[in-house]
Amino acid sequence: MKIIIDFDMIKQHYKNFGEDFDGEDLDNSDYISYEFMAETPYYQLRGKPITEEQAFQIILYTEKSFQKLNLIKNTSISSECFCNSLFHDKNGWIQPDGTIGQNGFIKKSFPKLRIILNELIEYLKAFPFLDFVIAITWCDKAVPDDLYENIEAGIWIHDYTIEFLNQQDTVKIYKEYDAKYGYNFNSDAINTDYLKKCLLAYRIKNTDNFIKKYFLM
Repeated sequence: MKIIIDFDMIKQHYKNFGEDFDGEDLDNSDYISYEFMAETPYYQLRGKPITEEQAFQIILYTEKSFQKLNLIKNTSISSECFCNSLFHDKNGWIQPDGTIGQNGFIKKSFPKLRIILNELIEYLKAFPFLDFVIAITWCDKAVPDDLYENIEAGIWIHDYTIEFLNQQDTVKIYKEYDAKYGYNFNSDAINTDYLKKCLLAYRIKNTDNFIKKYFLM
């Protein structure tokens, strides 16, 4: 796996706040201490569609409600920033048909690049076929009128590589992905039948009672 950082952007970020940055000394972790400007940044994510079976595996191992119920074993994926909460909130970056996309807010307050990278590294290790870009804005708990004018930075996952992008590169790549793949959340696909399919994969026998007890469907 490769991780590519735009050091010039981070140097400028530190300079704006009157701080020094030594991009040559990676051991001091300055580059991953980069903190996004908003407390709860708004972002948009667009990605290359995957197969339904690949989507099923992602949902099984990243769905927030399954994590809370301790159904997921042998995985370290934390989902602190980019959550899949399909069955409780009808919100997530993956859909059953393989569509990848999301408009939302990073869940971690004042997220640092280190936290985001750690999460995305876990995703990419588990699912090396992922290919998507995230445009992160400096809008705090608000949807911008113009996405492109409010982008602070971006993260691009492709070819088993994670790239931290400056504003200009983020706009360019995001526009390409949005035009090519688009995004439309199909809430009808998040239904009881699909939830039962997931629960059966976890060997839950009486799925009807389990759903009544733990889910509002």
